[in-house]
Amino acid sequence: MNLNSDSSLRLIKEIKKKTNKEDFKNTNVILCPSFIHLDAAKKILPKEIVLGSQNVFWEDEGAYTGEISPRMIKKIGCKYAIVGHSERRLILKETDDMVNKKVIACLNNNINPILCVGEDYQERKMKRTEVKIINQVVSGLKDVKREDIKKIIFAYEPIWAIGTDNPANPDDAEEVAIYIKKIIGRYKKYKEFNKIKVVYGGSVDSKNIRSFADMNNIEGSLVGGESLKAKAFTDIIKNSYN
Repeated sequence: MNLNSDSSLRLIKEIKKKTNKEDFKNTNVILCPSFIHLDAAKKILPKEIVLGSQNVFWEDEGAYTGEISPRMIKKIGCKYAIVGHSERRLILKETDDMVNKKVIACLNNNINPILCVGEDYQERKMKRTEVKIINQVVSGLKDVKREDIKKIIFAYEPIWAIGTDNPANPDDAEEVAIYIKKIIGRYKKYKEFNKIKVVYGGSVDSKNIRSFADMNNIEGSLVGGESLKAKAFTDIIKNSYN
């Protein structure tokens, strides 16, 4: 919940100005502006950047005042939607069941869900990271068809690392990424590990992005605060997989 219409579009124009086709040669970029900026953003985004939504509701239409449906964001041009972000789970009390319904709604509308999972500081301190991850992954994939797993991006975002300038150790994040793939393999009898996409989120910047990108099981990053600054965000794009 940052930026107004003018500053949001100005940011996108700056990102466009500071990048070229070569920057996207080995890197896929999804930009998720606030709902009210989606339509305007779509019109000025470079074709190499795909549009996504920061959230979505689980019904296509109905008496759900204030919510945004999958059909609405799809019509605007969104191909992705973030679901289960830690801030929504914590502040707005979204449950695992609600997150699962959003995953299903996205898939039913040919929108790729970015499913966020991650433990808080207390859970990490009590060595309950694996318990939290398995609960969120399994509940998030309830009733998801095996063939649809490749359409989902799993975002590991340890809550204690978000906005703290204290990112997870890349090796630790890699272990969690492997664990997520093992959970999916066991729960869904899914053996195509190379098609399971896991990204890391939590105090990602242009200086540490490469250390995560170089991990074998981390496909990319979920960028927060640094995405609000054109140079910082484009530096992340340039320093990731290029």
